[in-house]
Amino acid sequence: MVEEPLLLDSTYLLPIFGIGLEFRDFESTFTRMLEDYNVKYSPVSLIETKWAIIRRSKKLKESEKEEMFKNYRQGLISLQRDPTLQATTLTNETIEDSSDALLNRHQISDYFDRQIYSTAAFLRCILLTEDETLHDLFNQASSSTLNTARPARVMRWKELELRS
Repeated sequence: MVEEPLLLDSTYLLPIFGIGLEFRDFESTFTRMLEDYNVKYSPVSLIETKWAIIRRSKKLKESEKEEMFKNYRQGLISLQRDPTLQATTLTNETIEDSSDALLNRHQISDYFDRQIYSTAAFLRCILLTEDETLHDLFNQASSSTLNTARPARVMRWKELELRS
């Protein structure tokens, strides 16, 4: 049963690239999510993930660095071959306009967060994120007259767990 579209924040892609997460029942919940939603990710998440890997690798031995980079490349192959996860457009004029508004009107400084939130708003997706700033922004925009593009909804991982 495929419900409405759901856009993943970068965090939920990390296991595909060999970086473990500490969410309860991650694998089974992720599998159910793929069955219940039309799951999407932004290509911006691939850039953010690579950036995180580069930062983490600075403290590692050369062999561990190589393993991290190899895991990233293998994760890319898996992600691109997986028909249940769809890449969104990288950006467009509407996404950029929304992202700029998030920076200029709402002082959301994280570029990746702005782009992902704006992509979810553009596509009218549910945004799955743990980012408190994005949850606060969504709640603030829904309870006021702020002229800000909004995703259909913003959810946390634990809300997915509760739905199963």
